[in-house]
Amino acid sequence: MKVNVRNLYGFIRYVEDLGVSVAPGPHVILTDSSEVSGWYLKIRDADIGYMIAHYVDNHYLALRRLRSDASDREILEALIRADLEPRWAVPVEPIIIYVSDKENNIIEGVLRYKDEYPSDEGKKAYEEYMNDENSIGTLGDQLLKYRLSVSGR
Repeated sequence: MKVNVRNLYGFIRYVEDLGVSVAPGPHVILTDSSEVSGWYLKIRDADIGYMIAHYVDNHYLALRRLRSDASDREILEALIRADLEPRWAVPVEPIIIYVSDKENNIIEGVLRYKDEYPSDEGKKAYEEYMNDENSIGTLGDQLLKYRLSVSGR
């Protein structure tokens, strides 16, 4: 299923409040400074699903504020400063969630989720990403097909 989310960390907390353990999986930073992460979903140590999000976060905005000719040192300093600030993440496309059909209460709970941007900076980063002609764009369907092909589901 696909879920529209504006506050990634808020959504993860919401899923955990539904009784699901959310464990980090693969993570990659893309060439446009957006990120893709996966999370394993479990209930009582049993795998029930997987979640994939393509998002921008405070690191993305820190990098956007730099000049195009910033030195490696300036880039590292900007990323370290971003780590010291309150963290937020905003998906740039719907989150992909695969959940076992047996978990109807989880599916229903996820489909009821509604939220807002975690901060003005988060909304700004989202808008900048969506309006940037150099942004990679949407990856969700490709990522879901890949995940399902390697999991055998």
